[in-house]
Formats: sequence, C-alpha cells, structure tokens
Amino acid sequence: MKINCFKCEGESLRIKQCDMDMDGRVEACTYKLTMECISCFASHNIQVSQEHYASAMSQLRKGSDSFPKKIFISGPMSGITEFNRPAFNRAADRILSKGNIPLNPAILPDGLTEPECMDICMAMLRCADEMLMLSDWEKSAGARAEFAMGDKLGLPASFIREVKGL
Repeated sequence: MKINCFKCEGESLRIKQCDMDMDGRVEACTYKLTMECISCFASHNIQVSQEHYASAMSQLRKGSDSFPKKIFISGPMSGITEFNRPAFNRAADRILSKGNIPLNPAILPDGLTEPECMDICMAMLRCADEMLMLSDWEKSAGARAEFAMGDKLGLPASFIREVKGL
C-alpha cells in the first residue's frame, strides 16, 4: 500500500511516497523519512516503525546543532581504581555542560559481570550519535570492541588524551 506525505515549503508542496505494511506501519520511503513526514503520519494516525523513527532522528541530529547529541563514553575500566569512574564522570559533566546527553557506562551498578556490562554498553552505543574515547582506551579490550562497533555504525569519535605528571 502506498501513501503520500505532504510538507509545505513556502508556496510549494513536497510529496513523499511511502510503502506501508498490512498493519499500517511504514516499511520504506522514496526519500529519507523526516520529522515532518512522521508528523504527517501522526496526524493521519499512521504508525511509524521504531527503526524509521530512529533513522529520522539520527539524520536530523547529524545536520543540526539544535538537537542535543547522545555521546557514548568509552575507556578502560577493569583493573583501574574505582573502575575509572572519576574520568568517566568528568567526561559526562563536560558533555552535559555543552548541552548534550552523556551515555556513561560508569553509572552501571556494581555486581554485574563483564559480559553483562558489555551487553548494556553495546545497547547504549547503538543509541549514540557520537563516541568519546578516554585516555588509554586502546589498552582495554572492551573499549576496543566499543570503538570497532562504533566505527561499524559510522559514529564519529573524539579522543581525550591526558598528559601524565601535570
């Protein structure tokens, strides 16, 4: 089933044609799904899949400074005093101070196994728009795995380098 989504642009009207499944969910759009398209669907009581909604939000965030970015913090934790939480929390504070949303693995409670932590971190990473890699991340198998996943997802990465002894 095909539907049209209309958007006013000044004097003109732009049309997007989208495919819907039998349950009324959008399957594919001729053009990239945007928030305007989602708003149009909502006004016609048409459901948009979570995947398409997330894709639209991600595209909008990448092209706009007005949306807060979700930034995943990655770095070494195992074998470090306090699991390196102070460094993670400083990074989270920095992210918040810029109006963005930190996705901070250091907030996970004690008592989880390493595989459970990595499972949660990978879910957080899949929600992220960017990554922030803490100093010495290369020495951590978990952080290297997160970096590889972020790279595969096309997430841009920033790196913090701490100068020892200062």
